[in-house]
Amino acid sequence: MILVAIKSVHLQQLLIGELFELGYLAHTVNSGEAVLEAVRLAQYQLIILDLSLSSGTYKRYRQALQDLQQLKSASLESSTSDFTESLNARTLEELKIADRVATAADGELVCEIRQFEQSSHKSSVPIIGIPAAGTTLDEPTKRRSGIDDFISREKLLQGAERQEALRSLTKQWIQQS
Repeated sequence: MILVAIKSVHLQQLLIGELFELGYLAHTVNSGEAVLEAVRLAQYQLIILDLSLSSGTYKRYRQALQDLQQLKSASLESSTSDFTESLNARTLEELKIADRVATAADGELVCEIRQFEQSSHKSSVPIIGIPAAGTTLDEPTKRRSGIDDFISREKLLQGAERQEALRSLTKQWIQQS
């Protein structure tokens, strides 16, 4: 079974049809929360993941940015003695907030999938990322984010290329029994 996690219903339908022709069943979801729930409930051979999906950390990311802005504003408004006394505490708080921002912005959904696999002692499922239109992923970015491979959105929208790309990816990443 392959998990297809893509926002576009049209693209989901195209992939389901192509995967079925290749002999695979697919389960589709269209949100990051649904991806995490699906991974918790079932074992997949492959995950095809729209990298624009979020697990809900976007709200935490926005809150972290607001916290950082408020902290900087408070620093500007404080008196000199207050500033000197609380400099270390504010610097530490800024680092914590910056860490939350970086974590939320850098492939958090893939990271959450990988963390779940580790904590539940599940084997690592290959993840094929679909980056935003017109972008690709280099090897260091793929490794850092936990993605095993990627396929361009443009390639998925072209019939012959989509079929060949899916055939190649499934052959490469799914262990045939």
